[in-house]
Amino acid sequence: MYLHFNLRNIKCLKQSDKLLDKESEFFHTYRVYIGSADQDVQLTQGFSLGAPIDDGYALEEGQQKTVNDPRFTVQLPDVDDGATMRVVLDLFAWESDSANTEEIKKLFTNEASAKLMEIYKAQDKKKKKTYEKFMDWVQDGDNEVLGALITTGIVASSVVTPYVAVAKAATSILGWALEAARTDGDDPLPYARMEVLIARTDGKLRYRWIFNNGAETWFEEERPWIRGAWRAEEANNDNILDHTYGIQIVEASPDEFQ
Repeated sequence: MYLHFNLRNIKCLKQSDKLLDKESEFFHTYRVYIGSADQDVQLTQGFSLGAPIDDGYALEEGQQKTVNDPRFTVQLPDVDDGATMRVVLDLFAWESDSANTEEIKKLFTNEASAKLMEIYKAQDKKKKKTYEKFMDWVQDGDNEVLGALITTGIVASSVVTPYVAVAKAATSILGWALEAARTDGDDPLPYARMEVLIARTDGKLRYRWIFNNGAETWFEEERPWIRGAWRAEEANNDNILDHTYGIQIVEASPDEFQ
């Protein structure tokens, strides 16, 4: 099973830099994981690859861009018979001021999840020390991983990385790190959450999507793209973005597409 996602269009309805007579810059980050009681299994995470490493897409009020970014494919683990798996996709919108855009993007790399758990175990699961060491890594200025992702252009490729099991205690450290990055410069807009429940009964898979506007009924076969819309409005009403996206689960590998 593969989960495909494509953020097709973004449209700026309001932007905070209008009074400065310039465009605002926006980028997006995402996280896909399996949620459970004791840990989150990180499947993949990433950021807008088409924008500059320290910036976002420039938009004026009323302007729309077709970006197809982020666009990714991730392989989902199989589901045992009689079991149900909950896959969560969180999508975040940001206004970049270039002060700490690279740090935020670095937090949304697969390497960040692996580094967090490496530090967490090395610090005997002490949250404060883990947080301090992890933030040292985030802020160390070595952003080669970001440049490599953008240069290789994996935006259209399947994501082939080991899954990382992140303990709930360590997940809260990710939250602290993200909050520190948010208060340091770039402005966050509200995020969108999309969930899919995948169940296997008598060998047959069933799916159920859950969005902010409600839950879809269970279905048992692959479906065409589910197309959705999402409005992200900053709390102080400075920035408002409209988005359209497509999302789908299919059985075929991307390597089999024609």
